[in-house]
Amino acid sequence: GAQVLATPIVAAGFVYIGSGDGNFYALNTQSGRPAWRYATGEVRSSAALAYGHIYVGSLAGMMYAFA
Repeated sequence: GAQVLATPIVAAGFVYIGSGDGNFYALNTQSGRPAWRYATGEVRSSAALAYGHIYVGSLAGMMYAFA
């Protein structure tokens, strides 16, 4: 697997984490299994939670918001 260089955040029963494999993941806290993933490119920064959305930036300079 790819490296995880950012601190995960936990909200609403999911762990949100970016990865060196080019994906941003939502993992179910009960099972540990991915609920979904989104191709963001490599993520080295920690995500932020604000106003019910998860925000994360990629190494390529893109900003993503997930509801």
